[in-house]
Amino acid sequence: MAADDLKSVEKRVARLENAIKVADDGSLAIQAATRVVIKAAMIEIEGMVTVVMKGGMTVEVSGGGNLKLKGGGVADLQAGVVRLNGGSSPVAHVGSYVKGVPPMLYVDNGKASVLV
Repeated sequence: MAADDLKSVEKRVARLENAIKVADDGSLAIQAATRVVIKAAMIEIEGMVTVVMKGGMTVEVSGGGNLKLKGGGVADLQAGVVRLNGGSSPVAHVGSYVKGVPPMLYVDNGKASVLV
């Protein structure tokens, strides 16, 4: 291997070591200055107790075909305003009752409940 090739590989390895951190407790952190792109036929994220996704400004989840959100117990949607399909009028705001089809959606202090 040429010296220039070795230096190039060493730089790439140093960038990987800077981006991926493994802590003594076994936790893993991936950090990037701009973005992280993962491409695969299927991606699974499984937390044995909890999965948390946070965004500083926006969190967007989209499906090219169908999107399915499924909970085994309670689905808790929290927001000051809830819109469906990007509508210009809110479906609900804090303290409002909105009759749905067939359930009713009630928002109290930013916490939404579907009443059946």
